[in-house]
Amino acid sequence: YEVIHFHSSGPGGMALESLAGLDELAGVIDVTTSELADLLAGGVYYAGDGRLRTAGTAGLPQVVVPGALDVINFWVGEVPERYRGRDFHQYNVEILLMRTNAEEFATLGEMMAERLNAATGPFAVLIPTRGFSQITDFRTHDIDGNETGSWHQPQTDQVFTNSLRQHLSKTDAIEELELHINDPEFANACVNAFLKLRRDENPS
Repeated sequence: YEVIHFHSSGPGGMALESLAGLDELAGVIDVTTSELADLLAGGVYYAGDGRLRTAGTAGLPQVVVPGALDVINFWVGEVPERYRGRDFHQYNVEILLMRTNAEEFATLGEMMAERLNAATGPFAVLIPTRGFSQITDFRTHDIDGNETGSWHQPQTDQVFTNSLRQHLSKTDAIEELELHINDPEFANACVNAFLKLRRDENPS
């Protein structure tokens, strides 16, 4: 396979969905679905409501991961007033990351399930239980920069998984792995899951 890499930055997700709808892809390993969080919360990496829909509609095999779903992106100095009491991490001079909370994760689990339930092709959902993003090991801060705690909040992350299991019609497609999303073993698991979907779809 020839791999095409899309950044989960709004335009990247839109490009992925567009190409999937043109019958140009053999399948999708959708590692970073954080654009769904920005869709939900009004973040700046917005890819529209079509995110995570087109590959399924096209019948493509999909491996889907809640990559960086614990992250909502805002421009520094432009966080909506309603979020001022939340946990943040300043990623760089331009981007301030807000930590996804349990209520949002419950909704995101339902959103992902609704999209995958409509898929006409095979899919697998791999969940790295030791962290959804590289920010896992960082501390959180309030909007003024005062430390508030840890970004690593496994109980909050579990809300997403529970919600997904509750709403997904094909729960046997979900696999929880005791790995961090950036572990090489998790990357191998994603590739192996994709190859299995392809083999099951086109048995020799």
